[in-house]
Amino acid sequence: MAAPSSLPTATPTGPGGASPRYTSALASLTVLFFMMGFITCLNDILIPYLKAIFQLSYTQANLINLCFFGAYFVMGIPAGKVVQRLGYK
Repeated sequence: MAAPSSLPTATPTGPGGASPRYTSALASLTVLFFMMGFITCLNDILIPYLKAIFQLSYTQANLINLCFFGAYFVMGIPAGKVVQRLGYK
């Protein structure tokens, strides 16, 4: 059974002794996450309407999803190389 540690934990401090605040970074990341999720869900909602308006076949309508998610596939490798070279922080 693990016992609680009585050692003090180190808290990171920025210049001047104040701890860094990540509220704006977390808020922007949260907004970006929900925006991308909304766009992805909106894509599925719009496909039947686009199919009817432009008289697309089932295959042509599903090419919309292929192109949307294909962008993640195509840009994933170059983005990974940039992160590998520059670092993620």
